Amino acid sequence: MSNTLLFAKTVFYLFFILYINI
Repeated sequence: MSNTLLFAKTVFYLFFILYINI
C-alpha cells in the first residue's frame, strides 16, 4: 500500500517538474 502511494507521489512530482520545465 505504501509502495503504491510512493509511486503515485513520484509520478506527480515528475509531471510537476515537466510542467515547470515547459
